[in-house]
Amino acid sequence: MIPPPLEDRLCSIKSVLEMEVDSRSSTKITKVFDLKAQYKALAAGCDITMNGNFQDPKVADWLLDPDAKVKRFDEMVKGQFTPQESDLLQGLRECFGEGSLSMTVQNAGSGQTRAALECVFTFHLMVKLSKLLEEQGLSTAFRNVEMPSLVALARLELNGAGFNPEECETQCQVMKDRLRMLEERAHKLAGHTFALNSTKAVDKVLYEEKKLEINEDPSTNSQPQERLSTSRKGVLEKLKTSHPLHPLPGVILKWKHISNLLNKVTPLQKKNVYNPRLNMDRIYSTCNLHTATGRVAFHDPNLQFIPKEFEIEMPTDTNNEDGPPAAGEETMSKRKVCMRHAFIPFKGGVILAADYSQLEVRIMAHLSKDSKLTQALNSGQDVFKAIASQWKGVAVEHVSDKLRQQAKQLYYGIIYGMGPKTLGEKLGVSKEEGKRRIETFKSSYTGIQRYRQTTVDQCKRNGYVQTMAERRRYLPDINGEDYYKLSQAERQAFNTTIQGSAADLVKKAMVLIDQRLQQEFPDTRRSHRHGESTAAAAGGLEFQIVNVLSADFCFLL
Repeated sequence: MIPPPLEDRLCSIKSVLEMEVDSRSSTKITKVFDLKAQYKALAAGCDITMNGNFQDPKVADWLLDPDAKVKRFDEMVKGQFTPQESDLLQGLRECFGEGSLSMTVQNAGSGQTRAALECVFTFHLMVKLSKLLEEQGLSTAFRNVEMPSLVALARLELNGAGFNPEECETQCQVMKDRLRMLEERAHKLAGHTFALNSTKAVDKVLYEEKKLEINEDPSTNSQPQERLSTSRKGVLEKLKTSHPLHPLPGVILKWKHISNLLNKVTPLQKKNVYNPRLNMDRIYSTCNLHTATGRVAFHDPNLQFIPKEFEIEMPTDTNNEDGPPAAGEETMSKRKVCMRHAFIPFKGGVILAADYSQLEVRIMAHLSKDSKLTQALNSGQDVFKAIASQWKGVAVEHVSDKLRQQAKQLYYGIIYGMGPKTLGEKLGVSKEEGKRRIETFKSSYTGIQRYRQTTVDQCKRNGYVQTMAERRRYLPDINGEDYYKLSQAERQAFNTTIQGSAADLVKKAMVLIDQRLQQEFPDTRRSHRHGESTAAAAGGLEFQIVNVLSADFCFLL
C-alpha cells in the first residue's frame, strides 16, 4: 500500500498536536521523550506548535534523582522494565546520546521502527514513573512546575535573542585595548616580556624575580605565608595588599579580571546566526534543566554569564607635544562597557526586562524568619548596605562600597557554605580573620543559623531536603562518617532549600508570564536569566506588557 503524501500526514499530525485545550482542566496528556527537542523540531521543521499537557520521562527521572547523570533512552527503559515484561526489548539496542531514540539517526533501525519503539516504551515508562512520582509526593511539582516550564523554555530556545555583532565587537575592542596596555605595563615593570595567562610565568616573576611575599599584615613584621599559586582566588589581591608600593600584582590582577570578562563574551561572536525572516542576527542558546538544585543553566553560549555594565580605566588623549606619556603615567578616565547593548529587539521593537530583586535573600528571610534580615529587606534601602549596617553597627549612609561588597560576599559565602579559608581568600584576609567574620555575622543573624541547623537535622532524619515546590534532593552522605562528604552534604542541604526554592518561584513566574503573553501578545519573544524574565515586543505595547509582567511577578510572592 502506498503511504499517503507527506503533506497529508503532517496535516493529520498538526490537527492532533495543535488541538486547543484548557491545560488546567483537560485530561488530554501527550507523553513525549525529550519534549524540548521534539517541540523545537516540530516547530522549526514542520510548523507544528504542540498544545496541551505533557509528560516527559526524562523530567520525571530527574525529579526522582536530581543528582544522577542524564540517562540514555535505552538505559531508562532497561532500568524500569524486565525482559519478561516485553519482547520488544530485543529490538532495543544501545542508543547514541541522551535524546530521542527516533530523532537520533545514528541509532539502529529505520525511522519508523525507532519511532514505534519510542512511543510504546515512553507510554509505559510514564505509567511506571508516574506511580513513583505519586509515592514521593512529586506529582504536583512535575505537573504544575517542571513540565509547563519545559515548554516555555523550548519556545525561548526557538526565539533566541537579537544580536548586534558590530556593537559586540566595539565593546570587546575596548577590553582588548585595555588588556594590551596592561600587558605592556606589566612587561615594563617586570623588565621583560612574559605570559600573563601563564600561572607558572606569573609566579616566577612575582616570587623569584621580584621577591614578593604575602604578609598577614603589611604594617607588621609577621612571617610571610607559604607561597601560594597566583591561580588561586585572592592570592594576587593579597600580594597587592602586602606590597602597596609595588604596582605589578595590581596590574596583573586588572589584566586577569578583564581577560576573564572578555572570555565570557567572546563565544557570542561565534554563535550568532542570521535569521532571514526577521532580517537580523540572533543567538540561540540551549538550556539545561538537569541540575541538582533545579536552576536553569544555559550553554553554547551561556547567556547568563554576560557581565553587567562595568567601567574600565583608559588613558586620556592629552595631545602632548612632547609625545605620549610613559606607561603608568597617563591621565586616566573611566570608560563604561556594557555587553548587554549587543542584544537588541527586532526592528520597531523594544526589550523589556523584569527581575526579582535579591530573590535568594528574600527566600532566606522567608524560610529562616530572621527578624534582622526581614527588617533589612523591608527598609526600602539597598539590602546589602542595610545588612552591612546591621552587621557593623554603623549608619547606612556611612556604609562604603567596600563594606557593602564585603557584606555581600560574606552573606553568600555563608549560604554557599564557604569555610574560613575560602572566604578569607575571597575577601583578601587571613583564615583567622575569615573565621572571625563568619562568627560575627552568624551572631548578628541568629535566625539564619537556626534555620540552617534545622534543615540539616531534618535532612539527617529523612535522607533528603525539600524545596518550596516540594521537590526533593536526596543526600545519602548526610549520615556518613567521611567528614569531607558529610560537610559537603550539610552545605548542599542548606543551599538546595534556598537556591531550589528560588528556582521553583522563577519557573512558576516564567510559565505564568509565558502563558499570559502568548494569549494577549502572541508576537512577543521571550528569554530568561536567573531571576529575570525578558521580552521583546513591538513598540507601543511596552506599558501594557509591563503591567502583565509586574502583576504576574508580584502574584507569586
